[in-house]
Amino acid sequence: MYAYDYILKPIDQRRVKTTVARIRQAMQVSNEAFGGSPSRTQNARIAVNQGNEMIFVSCDDIYYLEKQGRFIQIHTRNQKIKTRGTLRSYEDKLKTGFFRSHKSYLINIRQIDRVVNRSRSSYYEVYFKNYGEQALLSRDRVNDLNDLMDQFAR
Repeated sequence: MYAYDYILKPIDQRRVKTTVARIRQAMQVSNEAFGGSPSRTQNARIAVNQGNEMIFVSCDDIYYLEKQGRFIQIHTRNQKIKTRGTLRSYEDKLKTGFFRSHKSYLINIRQIDRVVNRSRSSYYEVYFKNYGEQALLSRDRVNDLNDLMDQFAR
């Protein structure tokens, strides 16, 4: 993260517009250099420590991450990977396209099929495309997910 300019009073709208244009151009050049979209490079992978080895997992293959005590269970297309760590550390690694739906879940919004209200519960269930297990969504995060899905669709 870099400071591209400083906004001083009185605000000069032309200066703000040129600064925003420079930032957009820098972001586009940066993403093109890595062969990716503005949100995240395609086929991006993260390193996951599992015992003595490091496994590289495609971000597109991840459905969701679930906190289970001191461990994180990563649900992917082909396997479930149990590793030590925090959801916060994975949230920082994954960034765009993932959403903290609950204190124990980080979900891939590209993989969401539907969200169902659980009757007599303070949670919703998140169902994923071609995956039989569900993640939880806190009631207070529903509007944030809707806003994020709207932004992501643009």
